[in-house]
Amino acid sequence: GGGKNRQHLGAATVTASGPGRVWTLSRDSFDSILSVPAGAKKIGRLGSVALLANFIAGPAIASMPGLARDAGWLAVALTQAAAAMMGCACSLMLLEAIRQMPGNRNFEQRIEFANLLRFYFPREVHVLMLLCYHLNAMLSLTSLIVQAARTLDFVMLGTQGCSPGLDLVDLRYVCGAREG
Repeated sequence: GGGKNRQHLGAATVTASGPGRVWTLSRDSFDSILSVPAGAKKIGRLGSVALLANFIAGPAIASMPGLARDAGWLAVALTQAAAAMMGCACSLMLLEAIRQMPGNRNFEQRIEFANLLRFYFPREVHVLMLLCYHLNAMLSLTSLIVQAARTLDFVMLGTQGCSPGLDLVDLRYVCGAREG
C-alpha cells in the first residue's frame, strides 16, 4: 500500500513519505498547520451523531415511504444496505488516511477533514474538494428546510383550512387553500 510514515519522538521535525513525495516540517509548523485552535468550539457526541444521521439519511428520509410504495420495500432495503456498506468502506479508508498522517498512528491528534485535504492534496484540489463538500452541505440543508416548510404548510392546511403566505407581487398576505 501507501508509504511509510514516521515521527521522531522528541525531534524537531516530522517526516512523512509517500509514493513520489517526502515531506519534512518543523514540529512547530506541523502543529500549527494541523492543530485545532485552543478556543474552538466542540459539538460533542450528540451533535456528532445528529450530523452523521442527517448526512446519512438527509433529505431522502422524507421520500422513503413513497419509494417503498413504488419500488417495493426489498429494493429500498437492498439499496440502503448497499449504501451502508459503501459508507463503511469509505469511513475505513478515511480513518486509515487520518492514521497515516505523521504523529497520528494511534489517533493522538484531532485531525479535521480540512486538515486531511490540506495534507494530502495540492492547494487547488484541496480548495475544490472543500467547495464541493460545503456546496453539498448547503444543498442538503436547503432541501431539508424546504421539506420542513412543506410539512408545516400541510399541517396548517389540515388544521386551519389554508396555508398562509406572502404575495411578493402585490406585497399582501394570502391564505392558500387546496384546490380540487
